[in-house]
Amino acid sequence: MTAEVPAAPDGGWGWIALAASVSNEILLAGYVEGMGALFVEWQKFFDVGAAEVGWVGILTALNGPFGCK
Repeated sequence: MTAEVPAAPDGGWGWIALAASVSNEILLAGYVEGMGALFVEWQKFFDVGAAEVGWVGILTALNGPFGCK
């Protein structure tokens, strides 16, 4: 008796989607850490509070999925 290997339901692209997802998470984690490192320096440089500097991170994060490509 020989066992048949079933065909991949996604056409074999599952590993590509997984690799893209993992690389996206790695890059996003680096972006968040980078914004946190620059946050205090931007407050000092522009002489503003945390609320004003916080908008920079929000707007640049929204520019990723919804911005110009």
